Amino acid sequence: MSEAWLNSPCTDPLGRVFARDGRIFRALFRDSAGQALETLEHPVLQSLMQEGLVARMSRSDLRVEGYGPVLEAEKAAFDVPCGRYSFGALRQAALDWLEITRRLLPAGLALTDAHFGNFMLFGANRPRWIDLGSIRRAAVLPAESPFKAFRMFWEGMLAPLLVLANRPEHSRLARLAIADHPLQGPRVAANEAPLSAALLLDLPLPALSSASPEAALQEAAGLVPRERESATPADVQMDEKLLGRVTAALRGMDSIACIGAGTYFGMAQALAGKDVLVIEPAEELVQQAERSIRKNTPCRSVALYQQHCINRLFRRDGARADAILALDPMRTLAHDSLAEAANIAETLSALAARAVIVVAPYERRAATRKMLEQQFGSIAMEHFGWPYGGWDVLVCPQA
Repeated sequence: MSEAWLNSPCTDPLGRVFARDGRIFRALFRDSAGQALETLEHPVLQSLMQEGLVARMSRSDLRVEGYGPVLEAEKAAFDVPCGRYSFGALRQAALDWLEITRRLLPAGLALTDAHFGNFMLFGANRPRWIDLGSIRRAAVLPAESPFKAFRMFWEGMLAPLLVLANRPEHSRLARLAIADHPLQGPRVAANEAPLSAALLLDLPLPALSSASPEAALQEAAGLVPRERESATPADVQMDEKLLGRVTAALRGMDSIACIGAGTYFGMAQALAGKDVLVIEPAEELVQQAERSIRKNTPCRSVALYQQHCINRLFRRDGARADAILALDPMRTLAHDSLAEAANIAETLSALAARAVIVVAPYERRAATRKMLEQQFGSIAMEHFGWPYGGWDVLVCPQA
């Protein structure tokens, strides 16, 4: 069968990536297969995969005409663009890049790329390196002090992180630079440099005092900014019967996209054992959700997506899940005059493959139902709490 390739040939020296039956594979170029398999089987890389720093990869029985062996790669539950990662995930990715490099260099290997686009989110919003093609013999990289790819790490990872932490007025620029760097393969082929927050803001390359690569890598880890303190995670209380109804509505759904961190806080019990995406634009709520997820989550996996879902680019890129779970969307999504009821209903429908479940307060019952009726032909509604208070659960199956 003809493969639907997911990457451009110039972005991966080892092969082409494709999806089949919900799984991810890399068909190796015949002349690169020996190097790829040697790298994959190296004890250091095997340890990094076992520890969760690098996504697991293994040889597959699949065959693709015109290519060598095929590898299968561990698949993240949700494909969150790196420009939308939480600060905590970006920070962890930078630290992990340094740790992976520290472990690879004594084995004569190195990461030949330094950008957040080579990470994906697994487990409890934890980044893992996914690109085998960027793990190569250290000798292919030019000599650089104090460690291999130091300048690339500075421009692609550390500089935008420092801007996010210390210059919030330029946070949008930093995220644009983060999002742009994964395009550097095709851009280099077209003689175009990726966007760089370091160059645009004239940030000086830091001078590290350590001479040895290992000491310099540890010193560079000390430059990675810490997370800002945030308030105690929100405590959204939900009636047990209401949670039971939401749990029933989610039965048989494997992937759930929660609109707003408050949805996750209030309904984590109903999300137990599922893959969950928390979509939240407010950075403080993203931080609160991240702290809660790290502490304890009943979900199979949780990824954070820092973005307002009314954004048309968000809908185009897709964060599609089996079901959408939204808490009071008439309040949380109606952030400006452009977010009319029709926009909200259309967005919820576009992101849900099977059903939309909305939990709305009694005082917005009529407006919420009217909003949903513009998009869905069938709505089941149940009320929980006081006769003129409490919450309504509205379940809207997709046609």
